[in-house]
Amino acid sequence: GLRYVKDIVGGDEYYVAVLNDDLVLLDHFVTKISSAMLAYGAAVGYPDQHRRGANLILVDVKPFPLQYRMTGYAFVLRGSAGIFADETMKWWYGDNDIEWQARTAGGTLMVGGVTVNHLFPDHTTVGALMEQAGRDRETFVKKWGMAPW
Repeated sequence: GLRYVKDIVGGDEYYVAVLNDDLVLLDHFVTKISSAMLAYGAAVGYPDQHRRGANLILVDVKPFPLQYRMTGYAFVLRGSAGIFADETMKWWYGDNDIEWQARTAGGTLMVGGVTVNHLFPDHTTVGALMEQAGRDRETFVKKWGMAPW
């Protein structure tokens, strides 16, 4: 399951956190991510799970190494970016689609020093969900012309 948290930061701008239900968050997670996004003009912000230590903004629509890619299990969307999930992708690749949309709408921002504890990563990607991931990959490639990884 997913949790959604909405954070109003002034004016009409708002930020929405998309979070797996198996996360342990640091205090003020949404505020830390959204504040950094505001400073950089990013459309999406996400934690620094590989502990790179510095902020990194990506604006190119192309594959990047895993340690720089958006964490699909914990990210924050800027409301005014107008990014929506492509509901034809039900499992993996849906978050990659959001990531690539964000790169064209101001960028994705890895916020250095902010992490989450992901308790059960990938424990359910077997059988039918793995088959769905294959279909989602095909959909992603048709939409973007290449695979994200």
